[in-house]
Amino acid sequence: MVKVVITAGGKGLRLFPITKNLPKEMMPIFLKDKNKKNLVPFLHYIFEQLYNLKIRDFYFIVGKDNAITKNYFTINKN
Repeated sequence: MVKVVITAGGKGLRLFPITKNLPKEMMPIFLKDKNKKNLVPFLHYIFEQLYNLKIRDFYFIVGKDNAITKNYFTINKN
């Protein structure tokens, strides 16, 4: 079984002021899907590519104050 560790820590200072309120790994990118453009976070794209390779065991390393990324990748159990 393959396990993947995705490091998404850091302050993103080189991308400031864009990263003032948004972690760099959550910056939106456009993806073309069946002639339709979708806006998704960059980290979502990486995750999706690995998932398509049948990898199911992921570990994300993020900063302790990075609630945006944590919430995005947390399964909603409601």
